[in-house]
Amino acid sequence: MSWKSFAITGLLCVLASPVFAAPSLTLTKGGTFANGNLDVNGNWVWSVSITPDYSLVPDASGTPVAAELGFTSNRTVSAATIGSGFDTLNPGTVIFGWETLDATANNKPTGIQVGGTGGNVSKQVFSAIGSPNVTSGAQQYLKITAAGPTTANLTSTMTVSGAYSGNGRIAQITGGSAPNYTTGNFDTFNGAFNRTVHSGDANMDGNVDGLDLALLAANFNTTGKHWYQADYTGDGSVDGLDLAALAANFNFSGPAPGAGSGAGGLSAGGQVPEPASIALVGLALLGGLGMIRRKR
Repeated sequence: MSWKSFAITGLLCVLASPVFAAPSLTLTKGGTFANGNLDVNGNWVWSVSITPDYSLVPDASGTPVAAELGFTSNRTVSAATIGSGFDTLNPGTVIFGWETLDATANNKPTGIQVGGTGGNVSKQVFSAIGSPNVTSGAQQYLKITAAGPTTANLTSTMTVSGAYSGNGRIAQITGGSAPNYTTGNFDTFNGAFNRTVHSGDANMDGNVDGLDLALLAANFNTTGKHWYQADYTGDGSVDGLDLAALAANFNFSGPAPGAGSGAGGLSAGGQVPEPASIALVGLALLGGLGMIRRKR
């Protein structure tokens, strides 16, 4: 089918259809150390996943998914990489205002960019990416790596936003039949997720106990270490300062910093109508309904 028929059919669906359910967005731990929270360098790792609303997909060939989402971290972001479930860097709409524009995409920001201004330098992630057809399950959208915990910074926070009245957008096929599928934009994704570790909890299991003490003892008086090796102060060394941090919290028991807690419209809301001008821009793959890739 042509891009023109795809975008225009999608527009008619948006204007005429009732409110749908919505795809969902989740942010969870995505590391390989300290119970999956950190990477080898002791950084927090966030895994961002999108689950389309498969009940809206009309046939077994599934749906491509496209999204324009912004993320703001309370800690410096060292990397943001495309997830295993997505494969296309799409043009999108400016979210933060610092994004680099791509002249080949009619001066739209594309793909994944890390930046920020003022108090958010290197703490924000712009993303406009798309997936191949998916038929089941959650699809990993992004992996975001941010500076790890220290005794002075025990919490990792990731806030979701976007260019649509402050909300992020996820789009998918919502009905119809080949080649005239209908599409929908869902502009309700916002909110904050938090994960907190307790001082002295090296393995991040929620407890400050003998397991953490053993890790500290195994690394005591060594350098080049990280949180999961009992460097709680973040100075690279495991020493008396780290022992004092553990001792102050010894026998503490609480929740482990696993999936994160969040609030806002991250998995709620309905299909949002788009003005005709946006749909026409979509014909050139510059956002709106045209941000969905052609089914393959």
